[in-house]
Amino acid sequence: MKPVVKRPVTIMLTILYIIDAYKRDTPEAVLSTLMVEDIGVNYFDYRSGLAKLEDTGYINTYADDEGHELHQLCVSGKELIDSMHKRLAYQLRCDIIGYIRREKRKIDKSNEFICEIVPQNDADFSVKVIYNETDDELLSVSFRAGAKETAEGFKEILRGRKNEFFKEINEAIAKALEPKNE
Repeated sequence: MKPVVKRPVTIMLTILYIIDAYKRDTPEAVLSTLMVEDIGVNYFDYRSGLAKLEDTGYINTYADDEGHELHQLCVSGKELIDSMHKRLAYQLRCDIIGYIRREKRKIDKSNEFICEIVPQNDADFSVKVIYNETDDELLSVSFRAGAKETAEGFKEILRGRKNEFFKEINEAIAKALEPKNE
């Protein structure tokens, strides 16, 4: 059963609690999904509560380099939620933590393999492959591909064979690091 949050004060406390529990700047997409879809808050009530928190200086909203809207707690917002979080129902707080874990797993899963084309100049391109585990970069490999069409072809092949590529590179590294018996 979804928790029901309707009172404006509870909506604002819930927003503050989510941003605090997220432990890093919270993307608008995550915050609105949690509030509207998971907690069942009316979208307009959610946006009204968010605007009030911004106007009163409890949260700061900004756009990252890619234009995504992010929310962060200000000092006064952190102090407020630290003193008031128990006013939110215990079950709602537990549900929020569960929702956040689910959202972080989705984000971590989408970031575990990154393959991108990097221009070296107008006619020469590289392909960069990154394997991540949570916030740690496990492996980063870049190699020249030549023309953009070649780089795009490599990128598609690597995306299709990402697990094989990672396994083969790890095996090559392990083999190179084996002590030589002389």
